Amino acid sequence: MIAITAVGTVTFAAALVKKGDRSFVPISVLKNRDVLVLTANNAVLTASAMALFFFLPSYALNVMQGSATEAALPTTLYGLLGLVLGPFFG
Repeated sequence: MIAITAVGTVTFAAALVKKGDRSFVPISVLKNRDVLVLTANNAVLTASAMALFFFLPSYALNVMQGSATEAALPTTLYGLLGLVLGPFFG
């Protein structure tokens, strides 16, 4: 998975350089260090949230020997909490 991520990142960077200022994230914007760091931070935080959605049910089923309902409950509550609090906290 790390190799696939590395290939995807390199491909994405090459596409950004090829398109230049016509890409959806212009290179001139990414030259600002603050924007670059915040964009990378957002990508990492989004990936960790998605990992929670994907792996928490598997953990509840396989490691904790829970039922399907017990496995789905944490991610359902997490998702509902995000839907309710998202408009307030952005």
